[in-house]
Amino acid sequence: MEPLILASASPRRRELLAMVGCPFEAVEPLVDEGVDGTGPGGLDPGSLVEAVARRKAEAVAARFPGRLVVGADTVVVLDGQVMGKPAVPEDAVRMIQQLSGR
Repeated sequence: MEPLILASASPRRRELLAMVGCPFEAVEPLVDEGVDGTGPGGLDPGSLVEAVARRKAEAVAARFPGRLVVGADTVVVLDGQVMGKPAVPEDAVRMIQQLSGR
């Protein structure tokens, strides 16, 4: 049996699968993960993370027919707003400051 494919470029996700001894290959999904504060179509955070994880898995599965593909995603939510990924280091600092102590 071929190892599963992790549709992610996340070092942490690779580390987690390796810790449980699951044989896998990591493949970057190359999909838009952009969020607009509430998610595409006004999705709640849970639905948003599920939609993005599915988008990643489907993109990779199309490149590897017949293989088991796992997609995952993470969103950070503060006061009901999805924060998204920081575009520049200053965004990361601002986000961390907003999250500090919360």
